[in-house]
Amino acid sequence: MRDDLTTLNNSSSNLPNPRHPLLVAATFLGLLALTWMVFQPAIPGFFMLDDFDNLGTLRPVNDIESLRGYLRDGQAGPLGRPISKLSFLLDDNAWPSQPGGFKRTNLLLHLLIGIVLFIAGRQMLRPFTSTAGADWLALTIMALWLVHPLQVSTVSYVVQRMTQLSTLFVVIGVALHLQLRLRNPNPNSRAMVWMTLSLGLSTLLAVLSKESGILLAVYLLVVEFTLLAHLPTNRAFIWWRRTFIVFPSVALVAYLAYLPRWIGSYQTRDFTLLERVITQPVVLLDYLSSLFSMRVSGLGLFHDDFPIYSSLLQPMALFSALVITVALIGAIRYRLHRPLLSFGALWFLGGHLLESTTVSLELYFEHRNYLPIFGPLLAATVAINNTLGKYTSDLRRLAPVLATIIIGITAATTWGYASEWGSLMRIIPIWAVEHPDSPRAQRTYAQTLVGAGLAGVALDELDEAYRRFPHDLSIPIMSIDIACRNNKPLRYHFSELASATPSHRMTDGLRPAMQSLFSGILTTSCHNQTADLHNLIPALFNLEDNELWHRSISGMYVLSGDLYRKQENPSGALTAYQIIDQIAPTAASAQRVANLYLLAQQFDDARQWLTVAQSREHAKQTWYHMSNNELYAEKFRMIDQMQSRRKATTATGLAQ
Repeated sequence: MRDDLTTLNNSSSNLPNPRHPLLVAATFLGLLALTWMVFQPAIPGFFMLDDFDNLGTLRPVNDIESLRGYLRDGQAGPLGRPISKLSFLLDDNAWPSQPGGFKRTNLLLHLLIGIVLFIAGRQMLRPFTSTAGADWLALTIMALWLVHPLQVSTVSYVVQRMTQLSTLFVVIGVALHLQLRLRNPNPNSRAMVWMTLSLGLSTLLAVLSKESGILLAVYLLVVEFTLLAHLPTNRAFIWWRRTFIVFPSVALVAYLAYLPRWIGSYQTRDFTLLERVITQPVVLLDYLSSLFSMRVSGLGLFHDDFPIYSSLLQPMALFSALVITVALIGAIRYRLHRPLLSFGALWFLGGHLLESTTVSLELYFEHRNYLPIFGPLLAATVAINNTLGKYTSDLRRLAPVLATIIIGITAATTWGYASEWGSLMRIIPIWAVEHPDSPRAQRTYAQTLVGAGLAGVALDELDEAYRRFPHDLSIPIMSIDIACRNNKPLRYHFSELASATPSHRMTDGLRPAMQSLFSGILTTSCHNQTADLHNLIPALFNLEDNELWHRSISGMYVLSGDLYRKQENPSGALTAYQIIDQIAPTAASAQRVANLYLLAQQFDDARQWLTVAQSREHAKQTWYHMSNNELYAEKFRMIDQMQSRRKATTATGLAQ
């Protein structure tokens, strides 16, 4: 039993070394310093993509009302991710801002998570080897996790602070559980109370940072049924484990496996639920390839060009599905005989349970590996240690040399990649070349060229991108916006695009492209073409024929209504805002109409629409969204005061 651990045990000397704690402490601090230096080139960096949506709500927070407003605004997941949003205020309380402070905080969080993983790693390994062996192996695993190039996008992409904070609370939960279990191999009621509190609080904090924190129970299930499977248990603990670890994990799997819940959400994707499920094993193997090869080519934020597989008859899809299936079955089958290797496989697969199965998310993102790769790194480190122990009698000298070489190569690779992240003009062209079939990469490259004063080159690149992706309407919209802002001849025209919308599809780049165009058109050379721009909005409904997309497209009317207001055309603004309210009625859509009536001093209509907004907000009120009753009360008081002043002014005029 556990014959793979015999070598590990024998390979680590049990003789006490009085210098051991000092050596471990020095190495530990040295590895943290190494990590800090490796990521420094990326600190100046830049904001990207979702950073603007999530940080654009930053504002001074001076009291409870301003705090509520800040937490309420934005699109940060179904639970609002309040802990993550609050953490952004540590770096700045205004927007726009500078990225350096945000990225530095991300790096500090990365180091803190590495520290907790070192603590957890020691606890995981100590049942199978000496204290010294566990310390050195845990340091090696921590170092590889900290300085791996696959971690650069998570640390350097500011908005992934959400992933980091969720990971921090998850690993704290794992470390606390291990501490309590190893101190109490046969837990009594007091120990189980502490384990319940640890699991509950850690899960709550993790989920309020990002929803993936719900996986803490899954991670603990992996730990319990591999690394801790040899510990004695009593009947009370077995029931505790079933209630607080097994049941939540099974419930999550059942939730993800309930396909009717997910099928409808794929209407806004370029792939179906079946295609996603078939493609994800290929994605997982690609993640592992990046992990063990340490390649940086192809890494980054643009993976919308990842191939979509539609059938298991495709060789790569079939091969990947077989590998993942065999790994899963083998890890479960040999969890008692090969606990550390089984742990590595199950930790990785369990960490991808939420974001790499049935939920209609993007196919590929590197940050999903942030915590899951800890398992394969641990398993690989142990396997290499065991192999060396079998073929050499001088492991104590050879192992540190090999570990230093591997960590050094990894750190050097990551430093080079982080250096590219430090400059927008360096990394974006690289991504555009490495991902020629990614519309996002090509659009971002064009924006970068404009920022460098190369508007003409950007327009040429967009022409080429449009030839490659003729379905993407955001590309000609970007071209018009760039041409207008830089006084260049238009290569596309609103009326032509409006008539051609049936041959296009809705893409993720259309909304930001339209926002940029609408926000600046009045100050550009195209200021006399606003009528054609307004007329483009109704034509967008030809892009897609499903309700979800229509609700998304209706948001474009907000841009049209706001532009009408800038043009001092309240009638046009009212029409646009009412269309939004008809298609996608929300509290926000009713508030827009109410504000417009208020500006027109039509107080009865303003009060009526504000009442509608309040009723809609109450209907969707949940425990994690704070009430706006005081805000609405203030608005109603303002309407009453304005109406009273108007009546008083009218009465005074009649008296005179």
